[in-house]
Amino acid sequence: MLDGSTFFIRDVVDYVSFFEATSTGCPAKFFASHRPEFGLSSAFNIVIASHLDRQYWAERPIAMSESAGRQTLIPDVGNTSGRPAASTPD
Repeated sequence: MLDGSTFFIRDVVDYVSFFEATSTGCPAKFFASHRPEFGLSSAFNIVIASHLDRQYWAERPIAMSESAGRQTLIPDVGNTSGRPAASTPD
């Protein structure tokens, strides 16, 4: 499960492009050319206090009879950490 509601790869073509960029040692090229609206900072520079405070989504939908749906985990407000977000890059 991911802590973002959208996945950074849209389809099989993007998967191939992403893994090609990764194999050359420069996955940032993928984001610059295929997903400039995604932005690396929005994906990797999120500061959180606890994983208990985050909502998570399944990466792909699951079949449910004749339709499909995605699972999500929503934190219970009574069960969050209550801690402030970390102030260090770690």
